Amino acid sequence: MKKLVAWKEEPVMETSAGNEEMKNRTNMGRNEKPAIEEDIDKPIVKSERRPTKKDIDREEGRKGSERRRRESRYKEDGHRPSSSHRPESSSKSKPTEKGSTIRPYRSKRTSEWKEIMEHQDKMSKLEKSLHELYPTSKITVHENTEEEPISLYKKWSNGDIPVEKLLTDGVDQLSESELLAIIMGNGPKEFPTVDLMNYVLDDCANDLNRLAKKTVEELMCYRGIGKNRAISVVAACEFGKRFRKTAPEEKPILKDALAVGNYMIPQLEDLDVEEFWALFLNPKHEMLRRVRICRGEISEDATDPRNIMRFGVMYNATYIVTVHNHISGNPSPTKFDNMIAEKLTKAAEAVRMTLRDHIILADEQYFSFKDNKKL
Repeated sequence: MKKLVAWKEEPVMETSAGNEEMKNRTNMGRNEKPAIEEDIDKPIVKSERRPTKKDIDREEGRKGSERRRRESRYKEDGHRPSSSHRPESSSKSKPTEKGSTIRPYRSKRTSEWKEIMEHQDKMSKLEKSLHELYPTSKITVHENTEEEPISLYKKWSNGDIPVEKLLTDGVDQLSESELLAIIMGNGPKEFPTVDLMNYVLDDCANDLNRLAKKTVEELMCYRGIGKNRAISVVAACEFGKRFRKTAPEEKPILKDALAVGNYMIPQLEDLDVEEFWALFLNPKHEMLRRVRICRGEISEDATDPRNIMRFGVMYNATYIVTVHNHISGNPSPTKFDNMIAEKLTKAAEAVRMTLRDHIILADEQYFSFKDNKKL
């Protein structure tokens, strides 16, 4: 069994410093009041009432109305003032100690902002009225600044605008100045492009050859013609010169099968695949256009008569001649060739055209359906 050992408290040695500390603690306790007495002397404060939902809604409504008032004031001033320039609570000026007055906050940009808004309202009303007057023309109203050009066509009626006149009456109804105005685009602010080009043509004695001899630098001497407009006029005149020098293409006259064969044999003689062509002629048997309908396997879908007649109507043809080759070297027609010729004949009659001939080429030989009375 474990033996219990009695524990004895060791005696504490008292010193002079320890005695003084004990006395101080004793005196402090005698002079001070107990904590409970201090609590009794303090006034009793009732606990605050918890806010209800109605109180919270009322507070949020008050804050919202204040925020809306501030936003409306910011809109009037033009911008939101910084925290260091907040307006005073009262709009009236308040006297200071020295006698001067503190003016209420007012943005420096307020007048500029109002002028800008009034100008934008005027421009929108002007654009709306112009669109009501000219609903078909594309009119854009620009601000009268130096950087942006002004569309000068807005002062004219639709019949006087060169572009509208070209679309409605035809290009042959336009004068030289109107054609040049379309090439140059919108004119300067002083007067329209047509008036400008009339002035330039008058200076050239209404001679287009004189105008064509002018350089870019000479055209830029006229007020309202810049570098880009001068380049456009010079390029258009040079294009006209080159077009005038070009000889007109001679239209081949294809009256019979021999003429058609001689015209198409260079195109089909060395081919390894079959090709089907359609030649469209005017009443004088002059070829208007030739079109390759298909290449490779000539099938019923590839030689659809509706597709061939569509080209005939497009080119305003009177006669149609169809040509294809046989890579076998034998120009004799097959049953499929006879069927195609018959369908094309009926389709041409339906659109008031005539299938003049259907020709097969092979090894410098040809077979004509018309000469063999198969049409």
